[in-house]
Amino acid sequence: MIRKASLLLALLAVLSLALVAAGAASAHIPRFKNHKIVTGTSIGGLKVGMTKKQARKAWGKSDKIDTVAFKGYTWYQWLLPVDPGTGTPILEPKIGYFMHKGKVAAITVELPDEPLLATRVTVLKTSKRIGLGDSMAAARSKYGIPTPGPGEAAQSRANLKQGKRCTLFYAPTNPWTTVEAITVGLCGAQPGGFSS
Repeated sequence: MIRKASLLLALLAVLSLALVAAGAASAHIPRFKNHKIVTGTSIGGLKVGMTKKQARKAWGKSDKIDTVAFKGYTWYQWLLPVDPGTGTPILEPKIGYFMHKGKVAAITVELPDEPLLATRVTVLKTSKRIGLGDSMAAARSKYGIPTPGPGEAAQSRANLKQGKRCTLFYAPTNPWTTVEAITVGLCGAQPGGFSS
């Protein structure tokens, strides 16, 4: 009886792992043309200023298109599983780009919760080797972004402004030390989250 229960538990464990791996494998991530993040300009071969047709050619078809979240912007989203703590994953936009007046205005990538999926985006790096999962201190140091004052709003964001182009390194989890999202785009793009 004990042997049968042990075998049953082992089988359930293997089945659970297979389901998790299958869910992660079926998640839709853009087809990145390269692993480069060019500050203020591009992520994975998708460039600010591209047309809708060029953007689709660069990253493929998105999972969802949202025209409501930001007035005047169309948000092309890739939805990835997130566990809000209930044990039942929901799909949230973790990767995407925003079109404004027919052109890409901002591009964002966020670190997925699922470790297997995270490996597919942590390869994206800037020329100074900063990417998702790296330290905010390193991003600030390598890009000469001043150390902020106290508080979440200052500590969690490192904004690099290069003329009319911006890059936001974002660490939303307290103590705000790990880059979990990177956005590049036009500094005036409302959904970019860039500070002036």
